[in-house]
Amino acid sequence: MRLRIRPVLSVALASSFVPVAVAADIATQTLPLKVSSQYFQVAPAGKISTNDMIVTLGAEYAEDDTLIFSFSGTDSLDISSLPTFLTLAADGPNGKKGMTVGLLAQERINGRTLIYYRVTNITGGESDTTTGITLNFGSIDFEALRSQQGIDVRFSARSNAGLPLDNFTTDNTSQVLIEATEQFVSTVIQPLDQEVDFENDRQTFLGGVTSDVLEFRIESDPTLDIGVDVDGVVYEVFGDFSWVKDTSPNIANIQPMAGVFTLTDLSGTANCSNVLVAADRLRFSCDTLDTLTLAIETAAQGSDVVIPTSEFEILADVDFSVAGGTFSASEVGPIAAGEWTLNAAQTYIPYMPYSRQGVNQFSQIIYVNNVGDQSSEVSIDVYTEDGRRISLSNDELMGLTAETGITKLTGPIYQAIAARGLLFGGSDVKSFAFNIVVNDLDENVEVFSSFNDSGRDRGFVQNDSIVINRNKY
Repeated sequence: MRLRIRPVLSVALASSFVPVAVAADIATQTLPLKVSSQYFQVAPAGKISTNDMIVTLGAEYAEDDTLIFSFSGTDSLDISSLPTFLTLAADGPNGKKGMTVGLLAQERINGRTLIYYRVTNITGGESDTTTGITLNFGSIDFEALRSQQGIDVRFSARSNAGLPLDNFTTDNTSQVLIEATEQFVSTVIQPLDQEVDFENDRQTFLGGVTSDVLEFRIESDPTLDIGVDVDGVVYEVFGDFSWVKDTSPNIANIQPMAGVFTLTDLSGTANCSNVLVAADRLRFSCDTLDTLTLAIETAAQGSDVVIPTSEFEILADVDFSVAGGTFSASEVGPIAAGEWTLNAAQTYIPYMPYSRQGVNQFSQIIYVNNVGDQSSEVSIDVYTEDGRRISLSNDELMGLTAETGITKLTGPIYQAIAARGLLFGGSDVKSFAFNIVVNDLDENVEVFSSFNDSGRDRGFVQNDSIVINRNKY
């Protein structure tokens, strides 16, 4: 199979006329052939052709001088795609000589392929010059499967006496011919950005708002010359979705109520399969890349939902292929997609053991220190060993408040989790994690957490509470 690409732009070594020998110049404004990394993963065995390689000379050449091109990509160059001879007629009105160069030899050194052209003929008037002559070597073929790291070319020249010619500097004497680049680009246009309102028992965002919108786009790089065809996309939005009520617990994944999640594309109806909901992600499949809008409406499942704080990310798995090639998949991301914050302080206690009802092995020590000037309500999220999140409201904690100074939380927490039946049945030891939420500033709240094991040992539990720095003098 032979793949030919004939774009208008060319890879060029170009310069304006200069009166003395300086250096051949690769035009920085000329773009290389951009090929997606994904294409190289599935490319059929065949050739890939660059844009035209155009060299503008920057010195006075004579017969038997040598032009040298050094290509990256060991053994990937198809030398038969290079012209055996290249002739440019003299242009007397513009003071330019004519020139013929012929393919002389090739060799491989240090992983690069070197091609030598010899100047076989110079024509034109005595006052004419070779400086500014432009030689177009046309497009050059490389083995597609061996070009995955991209291909660059370096130009140099030697006089017929073996001395450096036209390369006294290294500026602009090299150019990328084939650039390998990622095909898929992800962008978050509108991130999730609401703030959960503690004053409303964390059941809404600030201002009574119950919804948030995420808009994002995954697309193919529009500047690509060669890419792959998209066969399907699996999108995943990672975050805390444990608050979503499951209408059918006996079916795999969480079955949300209608209206909690609405997915649309630019046309207004996303060509995607139903959203699959798990405690830590949303997952949906689409036929193609698109700009998608995900609307989340917490009130659609009732007014008693407790909205957690969460950071969100987007990941896409893109299935792709090319005609005559193979099939593969590529991960795009993950990229940040916003967060839900809380207008209160939070402290996460990753482990706290409790004894089953009727067993007296463990006791807990949980205190909060509040250096603020107000009494602040407390609520708690309990995480069970099987991954459930159970929110204990301030009412369930008997109106517990973190007073200015030190407040013991141990008793109200124990009574609330016992009232929920979390200490009955099963093993003698029940392990929980807690998210302690205090309606105050983070910098005012510090939590201490530890436990006793039958009076034999005390286990200090490292939580993520901030350390309140005080003036000790």
